[in-house]
Amino acid sequence: MKRFLFAATILSFLAGCSNFDSGNLNPMNWFERDNTQTASAPDPVAVIDSRELLPQVTEVTQLQISNGLVVLAKGLPPTQGFWDPVLVPTNDELPIDGVLTYELRASGPTDEVVEGTEESREIQAARTITSDMLENVAVIRVVALANHWDLVVSAPGN
Repeated sequence: MKRFLFAATILSFLAGCSNFDSGNLNPMNWFERDNTQTASAPDPVAVIDSRELLPQVTEVTQLQISNGLVVLAKGLPPTQGFWDPVLVPTNDELPIDGVLTYELRASGPTDEVVEGTEESREIQAARTITSDMLENVAVIRVVALANHWDLVVSAPGN
C-alpha cells in the first residue's frame, strides 16, 4: 500500500510539472507519428527594419582589419533611451557610382524618457565591410534624417 501511495504521489507531481497529454509520459502518445511541421524561412526581400532613422550622424570613422574595414558611426537621437543601433545597408549593399550607403537606425525608447545631454544620448553602431565588398567603393555614406556623412575609403588597393 505504501508503494502504491508513493508511486501515485510521484506521478501526480510529474503530471503537474509538464503538459501530460502531449508529453512522453502519456502512453497514448507512445505510438503516434510525429506531426511536427517545419517553418519556412522568411522572405529576405520582405524583411523591413522597423528601427527609427536617427535624426543626426555626428561622426563616422573606419578601422582597418585584415579582410576589410569596420565602419563606426555615432549618432544623436532626440532623447535618451534609444538602443540597438545598426547601420542598415541600402541598395542590397551594392555601391552606386562608387558610393556604398547605409542608414543609421536605432530602436526607440519604450517608456517616457528625458531629453538629457548630448553626451548621454549619443549612440554608436559598427559594421564590418569585407575587401570584396569594397572592390568598387570610393565613399561610404551614412545617412540620417537631417544630414549624412561621407567617408572616403582608405583600404589597401583603393
